Amino acid sequence: IYEGLDAPRRRRVYPLLVLASLGTGAVWGLLTGFTLWSFGLTYTTFLLVVCTAGIMAGAMTTLCIRASLQLIYVVQMMGPAVIAGFTLRGSEGVAMSFIFLLYMLFLALQGLHLNRAYWLSTRRSLEVEIARLEAEEASQAKSEFLANMSHEIRTPMNGILGITEMALACDVSKSQHRHLSLVRTSAESLMGVIDGILDFSKIEAGMLELDPAPFALRDVLDEVVQTLGPRAGSRGVALTLEVGPEVPDHLVGDETRFRQILLNLVGNAVKFTQEGSIRVRALVREEREGRTEFEFQIADTGVGIPRERREAIFQAFAQADSSTTRHFGGTGLGLSISASLVDLLGGRIWLTSEKGVGSTFYFTALFERDVGAEADAPEHDASRDAACELAADQTPVNRTLGSMRVLLVEDNAINVLVARRLLERLGCRVTAVGNGRLAVAAHASERYDLIFMDIQMPEM
Repeated sequence: IYEGLDAPRRRRVYPLLVLASLGTGAVWGLLTGFTLWSFGLTYTTFLLVVCTAGIMAGAMTTLCIRASLQLIYVVQMMGPAVIAGFTLRGSEGVAMSFIFLLYMLFLALQGLHLNRAYWLSTRRSLEVEIARLEAEEASQAKSEFLANMSHEIRTPMNGILGITEMALACDVSKSQHRHLSLVRTSAESLMGVIDGILDFSKIEAGMLELDPAPFALRDVLDEVVQTLGPRAGSRGVALTLEVGPEVPDHLVGDETRFRQILLNLVGNAVKFTQEGSIRVRALVREEREGRTEFEFQIADTGVGIPRERREAIFQAFAQADSSTTRHFGGTGLGLSISASLVDLLGGRIWLTSEKGVGSTFYFTALFERDVGAEADAPEHDASRDAACELAADQTPVNRTLGSMRVLLVEDNAINVLVARRLLERLGCRVTAVGNGRLAVAAHASERYDLIFMDIQMPEM
């Protein structure tokens, strides 16, 4: 405790510890002298003094903050015994005094050694603990910084993607279209790397929380397969989905994080499978405490993972071997993030694999069943279809949004340009402002049907 105090507190505590050390030595010395002069110098009192002095000399190592205090304490405690020996029982007493004196010297030397070793060990342990705490604080600060920077990092990337999509929708030559497509692909790849790093930082910082909501299991699985199916098909790899009729569809859970796990695992399977097939399966394991435990399997006929790398594969930045990043790309964060997300969903993740044959990744997750959900399919989303049609013919066909007045609140000029163009193509009348104060003023002065607002705005 003393070593962990700051300098002002040490100056206040130091005299108290010195008084405690000297006072304790004086009390034990008086008790030793009183015992010998009251009961005489017998073998019983001799053993009592020797045993008590040895025990207390060792115990006082933690109280004597300086080696000199330890020496003074031993002299205070054994001095009366040495003096008593010279005054009691003649020659036998003198012999006992010499024994006490030798014992005192032994305790003093041993005490000095133990005192130095104890306080040196204490200081080193404290230094290690301080270094550990500082390293943890630095790591926490780094993770919080990256997590909080997600908005600033994603904003320019979204601007690049938005402007590229707008340019692709214009009348451009084949060469320009090919170049813009390469820009979009590169930007999407970079956005994937950024998302992985930021998600990993949020997990490290403890800032990643689940957002449970009703969702349809089969819709999520279908979306994942449809998203990654074309990439697998371009290699001649069959991507199939198996969901048994006993698997419930309407659930309550974090759909976004569940989809992220599937995209990571199925995406890895597509990346590492050059030929053959990939199979995604969904099973029900058991009902547990009002929730259903599901098991999901992603089996591929890819390159496989060596046995010695299977335990490390879920660690951050890990790859099956050092050439994986060069050959297949990736940051090595996908499986680490997936393992953390699976843990948040109350499940576990594992794999079986054989080098050159393929791998099967398994993970479980707990979801509540949405018993109140309707069994019918959801209504057709006209606005989503309209947006898709606009990408092809640039015609404002959406009648629902066509008459809306929209307030666009965004401080990034590129995002304002992209959002305004997209909304105006939908037939909206757009008013754009650059900060939160202007947004409040605009809302107070006019009525808007819809407000698009950045969640991190200046002057809010």
